[in-house]
Amino acid sequence: FDSRYPEDTVQQFNPIHSYPNDTFVYWVNLSTTYKYDDPILQETFTCFDSTGQPRKIGPDVTVFVPTAFSPEGTGPKTNNKFMAVVNGEKTFHIELFNRWGELLWATDDKFEGWDGKYRGEDAQQDVYMWVVKVTAYDGEEYQYEGTVTLLR
Repeated sequence: FDSRYPEDTVQQFNPIHSYPNDTFVYWVNLSTTYKYDDPILQETFTCFDSTGQPRKIGPDVTVFVPTAFSPEGTGPKTNNKFMAVVNGEKTFHIELFNRWGELLWATDDKFEGWDGKYRGEDAQQDVYMWVVKVTAYDGEEYQYEGTVTLLR
């Protein structure tokens, strides 16, 4: 028990606790006390036990990918390039394919977006498939897939 954080100690069955930091290692301790009145010996016995272990709270990987974009500036300025918004990742990779599975664009830079061009020419208005692969800081790999509509 740390008197600076009284909310960190509870006397509940199946307590739930939220940790304030996104990434940190916390020591979690569980203690229990049990009192038993023995009718034969006419005595009260108190049993106490505890266990603890470190628990790492890691950052969540978040991935948001828009469903449409307009590279000619007909929509909001933030929609002029197709790009995923990713947080909490150690590595990032995105690939974009046309309907025949041909790779049109790929990058490992999450701040780079696709401008709607292929080999220097404007790609046609169409639906394109994307694949995002990210690795979290704990080494866990995730893959997301979807489609985006290019509007001209």
